[in-house]
Amino acid sequence: MNDIQENRIVADEEAMLALGEELAAGLLAGDLVTLDGPLGAGKTTIVRGILRGIGYHGPVRSPTFTLIQLYDTQPPVLHTDLYRLKSAAGLGLEE
Repeated sequence: MNDIQENRIVADEEAMLALGEELAAGLLAGDLVTLDGPLGAGKTTIVRGILRGIGYHGPVRSPTFTLIQLYDTQPPVLHTDLYRLKSAAGLGLEE
């Protein structure tokens, strides 16, 4: 597994969406992308861009309260928000 860490400054929401689309172009089934940042940093916006980049154009909401959102895309995308948890054990993420 390649561990790539990168920091970028983006100008606005459209730039964040474009960054997500750019990331999507390099992702393969089974890849894991982790995002870290404070509330309102644009994490869900970048996920929206990734999903747009693989052809999904439906609603994308932050899974803050549901914890897990599965998108029926090809390949499937699992969007999680685990900031409130001490451990992800038992959530079924390994599946």
